[in-house]
Amino acid sequence: MKKAEEWLNQFIRRSSRRNPTIFSNVRISLLASRVKPQLHRMWTWLIITEFFKSLGYELKNLTPERPEELLENDDFCLKPRGRKSCLDALSKLFMSIGASGRVQQPDGPTSGRVVSARLGHFALVVTKVRKALEVVAGTHYSTRGAAVGAGHFPL
Repeated sequence: MKKAEEWLNQFIRRSSRRNPTIFSNVRISLLASRVKPQLHRMWTWLIITEFFKSLGYELKNLTPERPEELLENDDFCLKPRGRKSCLDALSKLFMSIGASGRVQQPDGPTSGRVVSARLGHFALVVTKVRKALEVVAGTHYSTRGAAVGAGHFPL
């Protein structure tokens, strides 16, 4: 962790956006923070498409009733079929970012796939899937543009 922090705090020389002949020192963390929203958007799309593909549903033909069923009692991540779909989405995410070593495919017909993930990895997938299901079901409430405390979920 300390090495990652040191790397993010390093400076690199980069040409100015306005005048390419002028160079300035820029922290790597600043450049990474500019890319983060696009990364999350790309990962969300990848996770959602793989989740619904694994369930056998087409995202564009989804009616609000199906997501409501999946959201009930957190069936989308706790029931075996939903959990498998979340793991499929996580596997696809790992493959796309170059972490294919975290996914071991079955060796034979009776063995299963092994996904080496931390709780945070699975939580990322579940959070993205839950939000997509809530949006389609019409139950997702955003806190943006509202008064402080409006739309927050009880803990």
